[in-house]
Amino acid sequence: GEPEFRFTAGLHGNEATGRELILLLMQYLCKEYKDKNPRVQQLVEGIRIHLVPSLNPDGHEKALHAGSELSGWATGHFTEDGFDIFQNFPDLSKILWDAEDKGMVPKITPNHHVSIPEDYEDTYSIATETRAIISWMKSYPFVLGANFQGGDRIVAYPYDSLRLNNPESRKSHSRKKRHYNHDYDHGYNREHNPGYNEGYGHREEDEDDRRTSAGDHYTETADEPRVTADESLFRWLAVSYASTHLTMTHNYHSSCHGDAPTGGHGIVNRAKWKPITGSMNDFSYLHTNCFELSIFLGCDKFPHQSDLAYEWQKNREAMLIFMEQV
Repeated sequence: GEPEFRFTAGLHGNEATGRELILLLMQYLCKEYKDKNPRVQQLVEGIRIHLVPSLNPDGHEKALHAGSELSGWATGHFTEDGFDIFQNFPDLSKILWDAEDKGMVPKITPNHHVSIPEDYEDTYSIATETRAIISWMKSYPFVLGANFQGGDRIVAYPYDSLRLNNPESRKSHSRKKRHYNHDYDHGYNREHNPGYNEGYGHREEDEDDRRTSAGDHYTETADEPRVTADESLFRWLAVSYASTHLTMTHNYHSSCHGDAPTGGHGIVNRAKWKPITGSMNDFSYLHTNCFELSIFLGCDKFPHQSDLAYEWQKNREAMLIFMEQV
């Protein structure tokens, strides 16, 4: 079958650039497919593409009403009921890490398809929008996705939540292999994915082999954030977007807030940058096995209409390249 892919935007209603990029991508794919562009034909016919331009339409309406000049950081950021959708998902990383620290992973507790606690909805408040997104995630076996945000210029990959390693947990928790018991082979091109043995459903790579194959050598040390078992793949996916974006890796572009966490590469592990709990990305990875990243498109969350053509120019190739990674 075809692998399922998604681009989403508008988690925060006042971050309008991603919304417009997805609408432009829709037009581009339809036009180029009709014109028999072979690259676009291969994308459309080989991938099930899901494009959602606005996950927080109420927030967007508030920001739009205020206008580009007067819309502040919080205007439209939250839902009508005051939720930050991106941080409103069940915190499954804590469940996994607690099990790892007790030596229960993977024999007793799996390190994939982590279940939502039965009493979660009784304990925590979940937005209507979040419930709808979770239901959608469960309805399709998504392989890869990205959500567009604003306020910075960077690609952030999981984990988004932070827990530091310590000598005890380093001995007990297992990240050597991530075991998949179900067949999720949705048309991977194995020639271009040498690190995957028999498709998505059968990968059991040693962590050291996986990381070495990506050209990076990581060591798990105390007082460092825990990383996913797929750290190298997440970094590759992040690089695939940042490196083909026209300006994201330019060294002279510092962060919108003065610091420069990327070292000129345009990517960052969210836990080492601005850690949050209950993120959409961590939930997507741990509960549904979908690799999800956040793409921050720039400092101006709500640019003028005259800026959109240049934003499309900067991001078009990066969007296509990222889709091809599926």
